[in-house]
Amino acid sequence: EKRQDTSLFSNGRCNNLHGLAENITEILTELEKKLWVSCNEIITNYPFWEVHLSISYTNHKRNNPQTIVDESELYDIFLQAEKICLTKWARDIEKLYGLKSSELDIILTRVTQVRIDGKKTDYIIWKTGEEVKLKLLNITIPKSQYRTLKDIIQYWGKKIAKIIPVEYAIGKLFPQKEVVIVDVWAVQTCLTLKKWGIIVAVSKFPVGIHHLIDMLAKHQGKTRSEILRELGSSNYSIEKKYFTEIWGQAFGMTLAELLNWSMCPKNFALIGWGGNNTFLHDEILFFPFHSYNISIPQERHIVWEDLSAVLHHIQGIQLKDIDTMTLEMYALLEETRRCISWESDIIGISLKKALRKLWYEA
Repeated sequence: EKRQDTSLFSNGRCNNLHGLAENITEILTELEKKLWVSCNEIITNYPFWEVHLSISYTNHKRNNPQTIVDESELYDIFLQAEKICLTKWARDIEKLYGLKSSELDIILTRVTQVRIDGKKTDYIIWKTGEEVKLKLLNITIPKSQYRTLKDIIQYWGKKIAKIIPVEYAIGKLFPQKEVVIVDVWAVQTCLTLKKWGIIVAVSKFPVGIHHLIDMLAKHQGKTRSEILRELGSSNYSIEKKYFTEIWGQAFGMTLAELLNWSMCPKNFALIGWGGNNTFLHDEILFFPFHSYNISIPQERHIVWEDLSAVLHHIQGIQLKDIDTMTLEMYALLEETRRCISWESDIIGISLKKALRKLWYEA
């Protein structure tokens, strides 16, 4: 991992693509030399400014419920399901954001739940039954952002194999079925809502921990590294109070919009550059949610990630390197492992095939 110079960004967006591409190319070229390997395709978890999630439910009634579902029928089921999902998604995305489907790229699609005749199951293939209910997740980003990432990777002379959204992958590291993940970055904050064990919504606002650091650097005459080390102490109480007032307003409005009048989970996970600071933990625990018309249980909790599953699969990484890895890196490792297994899974193959046909025809 290499943290990027914040001067390359403005309001959460890259304003110096060439400089960013040079920085990333430099560190990745060094990594290839260090590991004595050369790769042609890249799996990345680049954090996009806009990420749109669409969850849809479909119901398929089979003509011959006594026969097993073979590969051909599985493809037909997914083709019909994705057609329904994409129609709903195109309608919703235009209504909510004023965007047309032609302006977006689908970067991830998943079957998050399967029921056959009312019973939950992990598989459809080789099963019998009449009624197949699916819950499908599609994640999209604007084509302009996809092109930006593509340009960065091409600058290095590589191709994109897979894009894994940070917001989706990070949710897998928290075992709680319902949690709000508050990822406080340098110049923005990302809220990820996890309900029923899946990521259902993502939203961001342009206030990050560097707004506080910049304020302190101007008035305290200290370096940013000194300020970062002291943020967890009781110092700078006045500046912290001023920052949390601004950050809190943006947090409350964004969370209310994200929940869309549904009950807010009692669990909160705070991560990122700023999320590890206790003053933000206190801000969440004592936040006036009612002032933003947010319904929430009276008892609230700060929860932590569970990295046991990732660590179990990590091989060839030294402990000293593991200690310096961010949660985003853990999330990328775990989701990459899932993607590799998904590539050879018959459900993944059929779903991708159906989506590709519908997307190219659209």
